[in-house]
Amino acid sequence: MAFNLIENINTAFEKANLETKIKSFLGENEANIKTGLAFAIPTVVGFIAQKSSNTEGAGGLLNILRTGNHSGNIFNTLSSLFDGRTNMNNFTTSGKQANKIYVGENVPQLSEMLTKAAGFKKSESAGIFFNLVTPVILSAINKQVSIQNLQVTNLRDFMKEQNTLSGEYLPKGVHEMLGVAQAETKKMPTPIEKTVFENKVETKIETKAEPKPNYDPKVRPKTVANVSTDEENPISMRTTLLWGGGILATLGVVYGLWSMMKKTPNGANPTAKVEQTPVAQPTATPADTPKTIAPITPIAPAAVNSPKGSLEEKMTNYINNQADSTLKSKWLDFDKVSFEGETANLKPESMTQIQNIITILKENPRVTVKIGGFVDNATALANPKLSSQRAITVFRELIKAGIVRSRLRADGYGATVPIASNDTEEGRAKNRRVALIFITK
Repeated sequence: MAFNLIENINTAFEKANLETKIKSFLGENEANIKTGLAFAIPTVVGFIAQKSSNTEGAGGLLNILRTGNHSGNIFNTLSSLFDGRTNMNNFTTSGKQANKIYVGENVPQLSEMLTKAAGFKKSESAGIFFNLVTPVILSAINKQVSIQNLQVTNLRDFMKEQNTLSGEYLPKGVHEMLGVAQAETKKMPTPIEKTVFENKVETKIETKAEPKPNYDPKVRPKTVANVSTDEENPISMRTTLLWGGGILATLGVVYGLWSMMKKTPNGANPTAKVEQTPVAQPTATPADTPKTIAPITPIAPAAVNSPKGSLEEKMTNYINNQADSTLKSKWLDFDKVSFEGETANLKPESMTQIQNIITILKENPRVTVKIGGFVDNATALANPKLSSQRAITVFRELIKAGIVRSRLRADGYGATVPIASNDTEEGRAKNRRVALIFITK
């Protein structure tokens, strides 16, 4: 059976009687603390596991565990918390720093969700709660690193497993946050049961309320099937049939009169005298008759400049070779994208490469990618949100260009995945970057 990190931590909290101690520390009742733990533990595990389920993320986690004072001994001595043997201010500060890396800009929203779920009386309780739980979780992971002698690849696989297991415990609403970098859940129309035409075949179709009709409401239902892509002026199926039937009937009458006139000799009246009154042809409107669709001329794919060794060349080669899996868990740097100073504002020259990536993604609609933001260790301390903000900036440019949101994710990784030494300015400059990683191709 797979090791279950969440169950392991839950059991440790219970054995150490931490619910009672946290209750006294926060001034909340015990029932609220239990609910809070059930919310916070799987949530933080879920965020850490998701970011550590690839080689780079696992390497960053291993570095944090080794340098961040998250010894597995903390997990072994949980009963010492809150009894004076542990400096709780240092402990919660450590948790706050880790949350900036793994939970990032989601902390305020999660704190609000936790406050509501647990019924905390104090607004600050939720934030403190997360800062208490996170160091324990990191310590529990570090303990498994020691016991199982996990290296980067093994830790990556371990966290992948925990990422899968956490889905069973995540509170309502957190699933969506962990699923799309900043993606939106669309509210879909409520489907209703409706009989299509008169064939008694029941099917679910989306409906949209029409403006109040200026005719007898008994003739037509107030909601009709929307069969038009024009949301501002949907044309109902029944309306289309009624118009079409009326036009066909009119054309039939006109054709009959024309046939009778053709068969009558010049200058002679037909046996059955017909009053030859000119019949006005109905004026067709777009809603009356089908449009004549001009043949579509295929548009040639936009040219993409792919210099040797560039991001564009690497992406194109990898996508075109379906058997190639070398880049499956590898970050590819935007080598021509830069920002203005210590901001998330793109420099104008960055748009050339971003436009190339947009073109590649549009030509390969099955490809999904994740945008990652990275900074050096000094920048991470001075501006902990910058890596996330830069990733989101690129993410939004792709969305604005028409790339479907479900194909994209975005996240900030701070200084956790350096590609060069942070001891030199040259190395730090290399670490300040935005990159992408393939999810599917």
